[in-house]
Amino acid sequence: MLQLVPNPAAALAEMARVLRPGGRLAIMVPTVGRAARFWQKLPNVGAHVFDDDEIGDILESDGFATVRVKNYGTFQWVRGKNG
Repeated sequence: MLQLVPNPAAALAEMARVLRPGGRLAIMVPTVGRAARFWQKLPNVGAHVFDDDEIGDILESDGFATVRVKNYGTFQWVRGKNG
């Protein structure tokens, strides 16, 4: 549901804040990369389309370590460990 949040970066920062040190976070979004660009063309969809490294970059800037990103078509799995 991260793609439906008005400010995904703020939501990820809050997840980082409440996760215990050393805790792990796993996220899956269905709107990533070039293949998902059609979402932006649909009227009133309201879903954010993420760049390939956008979520991983945000997590790293929020202090996560060992961030891993895997893309499967328009789906992306991201995981990281709260440093």
